[in-house]
Amino acid sequence: SPIVLAYGGLILRGATGQAARTLSFGAPRAMAIAAIASQLGQPIKTGVYPECGDGKPLGYADFRGGIQLSFSNAKFVGWTLDAKGDVRNRMANGVGIGTNVATLQKLVPDVFIDPGEQENGGLGPGFQSDTWPSGWLDGARSNSKIVSLFAGKTCIVA
Repeated sequence: SPIVLAYGGLILRGATGQAARTLSFGAPRAMAIAAIASQLGQPIKTGVYPECGDGKPLGYADFRGGIQLSFSNAKFVGWTLDAKGDVRNRMANGVGIGTNVATLQKLVPDVFIDPGEQENGGLGPGFQSDTWPSGWLDGARSNSKIVSLFAGKTCIVA
């Protein structure tokens, strides 16, 4: 069943009659992998990015449906839903891959749209929020769409 994308981790919907479980940043790596594996199957690939932004290694586990978990010091610290990810994985407010900027601005009132001009060293258009996940856009217009989402510490591999 779909995974709910949250600012502080991921929310796993329980089976019928079971409560949802929140997998929060800071959870031990093994627990995080087991929790996501219970919904998506074992990771397709695990490994380490030797250097991320701050020069420290960041571990990762890739799951089907385009979800990647990030780990630092054996703790769950971030997630990414890539552009080929399962569009049913959305935020609790319904925002996800394919949502347009106008709807994003309505549902995430504190959102900041960054045009991300590449000629000025930007990484391309994206959005940030202090309360909801962030992500990348296919443009900065109101009809531009979300192409991927992330939260916490991730390795942006351009």
